[in-house]
Amino acid sequence: AIILELDPSRAETVATLLRSALPEAAISILPDLAGRPRFAVAELG
Repeated sequence: AIILELDPSRAETVATLLRSALPEAAISILPDLAGRPRFAVAELG
């Protein structure tokens, strides 16, 4: 798995870029403790 910490305002942009760069990966965005989208996780295989 690849895990990236994000600026919450860029979460959707980063997720889109990950989906285009790693089309075979399962991409999910996880919240931080305040509920903001903070982590992008790309799981391969």
